[in-house]
Amino acid sequence: MTSTLRFVLTSNSITVMLGARSYSIASTDEVYPKVVELVKANASEDDILSVINAAQAALEKATQITPAIAIRGGVVTYNGEAVDNSLTTRMLAMLDEGFDLVPMARFLENLMANPSYRAVNELYSFLEKGEMPITPDGHFMAYKAVRADYKDIHSGTFDNSIGQVCSMPRNAVDDDKNRTCSSGLHFCSFAYLPHFAHANGHVMLLKINPADVVSIPADYNDTKGRCAKYEVVGEYEGYYKENGPYFTSSVFDPATGNQSGSAFGGDDDGNDDGSFDLYGDDDHIDTFDTLQEAIDCANDNLSDYREFEIRDEDGDVVETITGEKAGYTVYADGDEIDSFDSLDAARDKAIRLFSSGDYSDVRVENEDGDDVVNMTM
Repeated sequence: MTSTLRFVLTSNSITVMLGARSYSIASTDEVYPKVVELVKANASEDDILSVINAAQAALEKATQITPAIAIRGGVVTYNGEAVDNSLTTRMLAMLDEGFDLVPMARFLENLMANPSYRAVNELYSFLEKGEMPITPDGHFMAYKAVRADYKDIHSGTFDNSIGQVCSMPRNAVDDDKNRTCSSGLHFCSFAYLPHFAHANGHVMLLKINPADVVSIPADYNDTKGRCAKYEVVGEYEGYYKENGPYFTSSVFDPATGNQSGSAFGGDDDGNDDGSFDLYGDDDHIDTFDTLQEAIDCANDNLSDYREFEIRDEDGDVVETITGEKAGYTVYADGDEIDSFDSLDAARDKAIRLFSSGDYSDVRVENEDGDDVVNMTM
């Protein structure tokens, strides 16, 4: 029987006209075989549309994780707005792996209440790198080394006994990540403990709301942070004997001590072995044997680039790092002179250089590498 439906069938998809609208279904879509079967059988438009709509309804129902967090069409949304960062990328992967996404969705809800752009976009990468788990209610766990009397090491004024909640005004916490030792309530990953823990002290377990995180200082390889509030929920009494991480999985329940979710760690040596290419503003910088080496190089050169990408052997981007280079760069006779946050400031600098008569070619380049001011003799 010849189909009277209007459709285009390729090896990758089928596109069919139903009423005044076209519907495209990829060959990887679960509903693809059924739609192809119905088209070949010259089924009615209503029958085909009912199959497509039923599949879409099932997908939306399955991925409405919390009232505010959903996944639709491979995109994580918060109150209907798309969110794209390392956390949402991990959520999409975990959806495919069959993990419970509720703790991560609650974490995202709390994170979106944080007024810091940098914290919203970078905190989860910090947690993954430090192997610091999320709690069922969407907070996260961290470590803190304290004195023998449970007071903080720096000031000796905050009681870090189990059950205590320590807090300070958020605007009293330094939000500049480049000021590595500054005001704020400090927390850390397991890797930082050897720098601060002492055998006559204690290592405490903290529960922190991501909304209260202010900054992740750049020193010590991004292994410590500053926040405005935390709760002390436990003590790692075996730290000085066992000297291994307390947390071993991506979800930790401080009420029961249960650890669940995906296990931390990849390769046995934990080095993410392979080949990793570091790019700064799309320029290839170097190739590294481990992901961590590429990250370290990017962090050492933040002021020279606007954005870094680290790509694996397949060319896939596995890490993005925001640089600190300003958005407009002034060049004179091919040499980089200075960078500015505003076009007006960059243009003024270019005019002064060109007017001096010392240069024959002065231009201003935007963050995309396009010339926005060009003066030549």
